[in-house]
Amino acid sequence: MPRLVDCPGSAQLVAAIAALRSQGLQADRYCFSGWAPHDRFTAFAAEVATMASQLQPGLTGCAIAPDRFTNWLRRPLSASDQQQLRQEIGLESVDELWLATGWRPKEQLLRQLYPTARCFCYGDGLGVYVAADSILQQRRGWRSRLRSWWSPATKLPQPDGGFFPFLGDCPPPFSSQRVPLTYLQDCLQTLANALPTDAIDRLRQVTAQRDWGVLLTANLSEQADGAYITPTAEIEAYRQFLAAHTPPTSLLLKPHPRDSAAKLQQLTTAIASLGIEPLLLQDPQLAFWPIEVILLRLRPDLQGLPVFTVSSAAVPLQALGAQVQLGFGSAIVQRQFTRKGRRLRRYEERQIQQWLQSQ
Repeated sequence: MPRLVDCPGSAQLVAAIAALRSQGLQADRYCFSGWAPHDRFTAFAAEVATMASQLQPGLTGCAIAPDRFTNWLRRPLSASDQQQLRQEIGLESVDELWLATGWRPKEQLLRQLYPTARCFCYGDGLGVYVAADSILQQRRGWRSRLRSWWSPATKLPQPDGGFFPFLGDCPPPFSSQRVPLTYLQDCLQTLANALPTDAIDRLRQVTAQRDWGVLLTANLSEQADGAYITPTAEIEAYRQFLAAHTPPTSLLLKPHPRDSAAKLQQLTTAIASLGIEPLLLQDPQLAFWPIEVILLRLRPDLQGLPVFTVSSAAVPLQALGAQVQLGFGSAIVQRQFTRKGRRLRRYEERQIQQWLQSQ
């Protein structure tokens, strides 16, 4: 029974394998297509291959740059296009497709490529269920694509099922099961044990003898070409977010994979202006590993670790015991986001808070 896992990033790979393990199943292939800045896609793909082999020995897959999928989505696929794509994926036929959400255009393309395959969802990030009409997917720019590409003629049926560690308070409109957190923890610990020892040793030296916490960035001003928040306003929003709390004297900054060098330089300057020492996690060996994996290797017990984030990463981190401070809050959103972005951002933060409260 060929089983293909769509893998848009390293966190999603972990969630997929955890979901499969919870059902006593294994993947046959994965298809990686994560976004990475400039020429780092190859490096990202290599790290994902390493993670896959650790999570399921012998698991192999393909790496297809996301812009290639974007090009395919812009036009109807010919029979030769479909055959080429199946050859690149490495499976002529598939019995089961395991997708993060089931509604993203690339995932729908895969469902059309393998029309007889059963479809199962495992969640975005580390297994958070995100509905197709969620405000989160609007901010990420998928709505316009869905409107143009997802016509009534091509609209696909609901997934056959879902397996999510984090379901939130709004259940999916299809059969679903909760994945016990132990399966996710086991996968994270497996990867933590596989992290490059030299890179972790360097990071331990950086955090040693310091009172430290974590700041996780999100891909905000890059979305919709700054229509929701400008790059300058995003940096100021982070500064005000931290100033409204009492962070430790040092903050380990884990960049989003698509954060630019200029953005990180501005952000570290803003953090330092608050009297907080910024510790930028920029080791290329760790850049594409999930932050949960890195933290578990640094300190196996995350209980009480201060984490500042504005994304759904708050959900698994809280489940692992971290002390999470989530979201900019309405006052910062009002000051820094554009008129178009305020409603979306407020709704997003309320939705993540609901997830946190329902766990």
